[in-house]
Amino acid sequence: MVASWTEAFSNFNKTFIYSLTLADLLIGLFITPYSIFLSVYKRWVYTSDMFCSVEAYVFTTLMTAKLYSLTWLNVDHYVAVRKPERYNVMMSPTRSLCWIVFSWIVAVSFCCPPLFSFQSAVFNKATSICMIDTKQQVAYMLTAGVLVSIPSLFAMAITSAYLFTKSFKKRIQFYEKVYVELSSRPRNYYITCIMCL
Repeated sequence: MVASWTEAFSNFNKTFIYSLTLADLLIGLFITPYSIFLSVYKRWVYTSDMFCSVEAYVFTTLMTAKLYSLTWLNVDHYVAVRKPERYNVMMSPTRSLCWIVFSWIVAVSFCCPPLFSFQSAVFNKATSICMIDTKQQVAYMLTAGVLVSIPSLFAMAITSAYLFTKSFKKRIQFYEKVYVELSSRPRNYYITCIMCL
């Protein structure tokens, strides 16, 4: 509700903001309560290790979905500033929704292998969260790094780095002259850059 009513987000593509908000909400509902409960006991109190595997799966899926949402938000901003005349075609609400649905499907699918090998999650006492055991899942973790993390982080770095170029400063002046109703949009992208850090 906050994302839809806040005027600060009026220049953002709401599809990506809603996806990011949904991932945060689900972490707050399904991960944080157990983490708080387990932080009191400092040990795994449930009898089944399968619950730990499911929690690790949900946590990994939601973090992957958040990473993809942030990446798409940065790409959206980059396209809006670099090609404002084509933005409505390239990042239309329908296309944005397709990208987010695809991202969530990839996150859910990619995180399945550790779920089905039920001994792949361990309780991390430092964070009070069940996480994928990196010692047992070396191949999976390397694949996750190469296919999920590195491309997303690379895309965020490239799109965020553009905010600090002379070309971007010229685009701000262009926006102020041509796209008067959207003139605050390029400056709002610094918010996303800070969120990604």
